[in-house]
Amino acid sequence: MTHTTNTDVDQFSGALPIFTQPHFVLFPGTSQIIAVTTEPLRQMVADVLREQGRFAVALSSAVDDFVCVARIVTPTFFTPAANCIYIEGVCRARVLSRHPADDSYQQGMLEARPDHYVTTPVIDRRRRYEELLAAFRELFPHILRNDLFQLWADDQLALGELCDQIADQLPLAPSRKQALLAESNVDLRSDLLLAQLRELHRGQREATIEQSAIPQFSVN
Repeated sequence: MTHTTNTDVDQFSGALPIFTQPHFVLFPGTSQIIAVTTEPLRQMVADVLREQGRFAVALSSAVDDFVCVARIVTPTFFTPAANCIYIEGVCRARVLSRHPADDSYQQGMLEARPDHYVTTPVIDRRRRYEELLAAFRELFPHILRNDLFQLWADDQLALGELCDQIADQLPLAPSRKQALLAESNVDLRSDLLLAQLRELHRGQREATIEQSAIPQFSVN
C-alpha cells in the first residue's frame, strides 16, 4: 500500500486512504478530534501511522469529489483505552478515482487543489479580508478577545486561509461547508463565505426581533 508523504503537499498526486463520514467538513489549517470506532477505520489509522502518511477526509453526502487531506497530529490518543485521534487539515484535493484497499477501507487517487488567486481579481482582497472579519465580529461579538480572532485581525493569514478558518467556525450545514471546500478559487470562495455570514446575521437578527415580540407574562 502506498501513501503520499510529500512535504510539498500542494503539488502531490497519488493514492491515499479515504475516511468518509457524514458529520463534518475538514478544512486546511483546521483540526478535529475523531473517534475511531470501526475496525476498518482502526486498520486505516494503524496503516497511516505506520507509514507516516496522510489520508483524505470526505463528506459522505458530498455531490462533488473534493476532500481535505489530513495528517494525524497526536497519535498517542490512539490506544485501546482511548480510541480517538487528533487530525489537522493539510490541503484541498480532488478524488480522481476510488477503489477498495484489502476489502477493509477505501483508497483513492487524489490530486491536490491549492488555493488559486487569479492575476486580475475583481475584488479588493484587502477590503474583502476586512469585510469577512467585520461580518464574523457582528455574529460573535464575544470573540473579540479570543486568540484565534486576534490572529486573524493581525493580518497574519492569506485570504484563502482566513476563509477556511472562518468557515470552520460557522454553524453551517455540512453541505454548505462542502461548497466552500470545493471552491479553490479564493475570490469566489470569499464571495460564498461573505454571503453565508450575512445570511446567518439576518437569521440572528430576525430571531432577536421575534423573541422581543413575545409577550412577557407575570408569574404572579
